Amino acid sequence: MSLRSGDLVYDQDQKLYIVDEFINRGAFGDVFKIKMHESENEMLFALKTIATSFATEGEVRALMNEGDLAPLVSHQNVNKVHYFHDGTEFTGLPPYMIMDYANGGTLKGILDSQRVLGRQFDSEMLTSILLQLANGMSAVNATLTHRDVKPDNILVHDGILKISDFGLSKIVGAATRSNTFKGTQHIWYKAPEAWTLEKNTIQMDMYSMGIVFFELATLKHPYSVKPGPDQWTAWRETHLFTPIPLSSTLNPSLPSNIVQVIAKMTAKRPEDRYNTWDEIINRLQNTTPSAGTNTIDISGLIKKAQESQQQELSQRLEAERKRNAEAEKRKMLDYRFEEIFTMFTQMAEQFNTHSDTLKFKVELIGNKIHASTAGRKQVVAFYADVNEDLRLRNKEVLAWGYIEASSRVGFNMILVKESPDDIYGTWITLHNTWSPLTSKRDNRPEPFAFDSYNEVKRKIQVIGAMDIYVTKEGLFTTEQLLPLFESIL
Repeated sequence: MSLRSGDLVYDQDQKLYIVDEFINRGAFGDVFKIKMHESENEMLFALKTIATSFATEGEVRALMNEGDLAPLVSHQNVNKVHYFHDGTEFTGLPPYMIMDYANGGTLKGILDSQRVLGRQFDSEMLTSILLQLANGMSAVNATLTHRDVKPDNILVHDGILKISDFGLSKIVGAATRSNTFKGTQHIWYKAPEAWTLEKNTIQMDMYSMGIVFFELATLKHPYSVKPGPDQWTAWRETHLFTPIPLSSTLNPSLPSNIVQVIAKMTAKRPEDRYNTWDEIINRLQNTTPSAGTNTIDISGLIKKAQESQQQELSQRLEAERKRNAEAEKRKMLDYRFEEIFTMFTQMAEQFNTHSDTLKFKVELIGNKIHASTAGRKQVVAFYADVNEDLRLRNKEVLAWGYIEASSRVGFNMILVKESPDDIYGTWITLHNTWSPLTSKRDNRPEPFAFDSYNEVKRKIQVIGAMDIYVTKEGLFTTEQLLPLFESIL
């Protein structure tokens, strides 16, 4: 069943509460304002529930997860959960949680208001906010990892920040891989290691809260990801390989200690972040160097060091991103080339099944396929990737190659992306002959393949135009191998 205004619910002491009014609909359930039934106590509470008859298994499990873990945490900067009903104790009532009521909305609402006004928080206010969040997270991470830290999940009550929403929480140190909810965390705040499904640590929450800190310090999110069809991959690549800018570049009035805290909290590698929230709290409270008669202003040196580190990080992440992209591309190209190897193998197996004398042997060696006979006649396939912006009829070319027999009969093949979203590409064949308007410059049998990238590149750039070569395009099929095999028999 689902709850509505006017319904009655119970707590662990079987005290009655009346559902007063609907507040909000969140990711895993509806939130209502409730108050004690027929009581002079005007204290308000919040109730989170889910209609199990319409909910998915993941949504039900998320609420159960929050109900089990949230009551373990108690701190003035954490929204207290008082009671969890699992849906079985009181007949006819769905699962629900009774928690403190927050009367000031969310931190996201405050941030949005500041953005509209274009007004940065002053240093004193900003430090107070960051300390509240750090203290709250210290209490949360003493027991569990939150895994869904974002401004929407931070409530405000009488000016006090309250960390809330533990639907994705997991006991500290447990493996992310074993949790049903991996991948559902808000992708704007997801730590790099969370994308690779490593075990939960407090550093995972530190990164997410570090981005929240950045937003509070600058009123902007540190990343700008263009809208597109695959936002998941775009945000993953950004968190893994794009350095977060120094917050002081967007807000030069920020104190140095806050700039350094944010930079360290949002480091890509978990081991480069703080070990504990106490370190963050101490650093936020330490706004100036120790006083002394010979105190030197080193703020300029600190800023220069930060900028140098940022530049080195950018270079290292860009190199890492390129290596990662090249490795991913190589895997994809090898996979597509192995499909051609399968075609060679199938043709050889069919021939060998029906031939009592001559046999073909097929081998895949790196980026070459050899289909050979005992007499050393062979058909060879070769491919290489393209590392520049080369296009065939405005379609990106990912790789080029050729298939050629010992008789020198052959054709070229190129792998093109049919659309920007096409991951694997399509093999297109180019069958080349001499133009009848041009005298032949060699005695190659036709059709023939170009065996150098420069020749293929030149031909692709003039495809369809008058040329010394006539090129027939086609889609790669097994049947196109038949004339090559026939030419060496």
